[in-house]
Amino acid sequence: MHKFKIYPYAWLKCFNEHETAEVAKIKERIIGSVRELEEFTRQRRAKEGKAVLGVAALLRQPIMAEHTPPPRERRVYVLASEAAARIEYIEDMKEFGHLCAEIYKAERGASAPAARCHAACVTACG
Repeated sequence: MHKFKIYPYAWLKCFNEHETAEVAKIKERIIGSVRELEEFTRQRRAKEGKAVLGVAALLRQPIMAEHTPPPRERRVYVLASEAAARIEYIEDMKEFGHLCAEIYKAERGASAPAARCHAACVTACG
């Protein structure tokens, strides 16, 4: 079983800001927006007839579980005046992504430092 502790305001210690009026306002805004999001999600779940996972079920969930996101519509994320240049760039980025994934998988089990992974990626992609 994994324990996950959250300290959302720990970063304030870096700035010696613990409990000022401005920090209190920021905390109130954050908590308010989270509550609004929770209410929206609660209503959506009720509308869809879905339930919340209980504590026991959440604790049984693996932290690094495999996840395949649902397919989405095609999105244009590269704009170019020439279609051929755009397609070439997209193919290069796909190849780069596949190379990075291969390097990650190869290095994940090894005890080699991340610098070796970076060096291999830079060498291969120039």
